[in-house]
Amino acid sequence: MACGLTGDGCSTPSTAQHQVSASPSPVQTVYVWLRSVDHKELAATVAQLEPGDRSMMAWGGDGPAGWPTFSGVLCDTVDRSADEVALRGTYAGSQAPDPGNPAT
Repeated sequence: MACGLTGDGCSTPSTAQHQVSASPSPVQTVYVWLRSVDHKELAATVAQLEPGDRSMMAWGGDGPAGWPTFSGVLCDTVDRSADEVALRGTYAGSQAPDPGNPAT
């Protein structure tokens, strides 16, 4: 998953504002993605995924209404290299209305 956040930068002596881009950690990205799933925000959920992985959000047939809700989420980094990160996560998923959903 990938995403970027934009925030206000530091002011120069002339008080001009600059935009800086900060990338959230992989763990933060997971929490953002799960929050968007919980709130049934399709666009926000899909935006967190690489373009080639976006079809993975086709859970069941009812779209976001059929998605589960996650609670008790714990996530941490278990391994990191220059271009990959391995995460370990645990959560409790609600019973989702759509069959084939990850939480069913």
